[in-house]
Amino acid sequence: YDQNTVVNIPSSQGGTEIVFVNVPNIGLIEDINIKVDITHSNIGNLVLYLAGPNDEFYQNFYSLGCDGETTLNTTFDQEGESLTVNCGDLEGKNIEPITTNFEDYYGTSAQGQWQLVVQNYYGGGVGTINSFGIEFCTETNVLSTEIYNFQANQVYMYPNPSQGIVSFKSTN
Repeated sequence: YDQNTVVNIPSSQGGTEIVFVNVPNIGLIEDINIKVDITHSNIGNLVLYLAGPNDEFYQNFYSLGCDGETTLNTTFDQEGESLTVNCGDLEGKNIEPITTNFEDYYGTSAQGQWQLVVQNYYGGGVGTINSFGIEFCTETNVLSTEIYNFQANQVYMYPNPSQGIVSFKSTN
């Protein structure tokens, strides 16, 4: 799921820009990777945050690294390489997020609005967010076709009427 509209990063100290990606109901997250293509006169001035649909706070995944470099065109992947080893060669690399553990998203729904926040922490310099994308590996639960016999009193189905998705509740 990608957002490919070029967005300017504010040059003011602490200036932020937010880019949104909406994800449909594709299942539960088994793996997540964040793709960014950012150019800036010094990417070492930038802090990147991610906010999933259920996050109460922004999750910092890149912070003031690779001082003096001008391009951050990479994928942040929990299984990626260390950023400190790759500062001179970030093009197309899979880099481990610095402080956020993407595994915290595993088992949660991918559905909803995801946000990339880019902050020009020190200010100065100019740059753009050229693209932002999220790659998901998901698990979809499939209903079984097996027949189960069970006894229950007071079984409730809701909502009624439904639009194809229903829930059941039993007091037993």
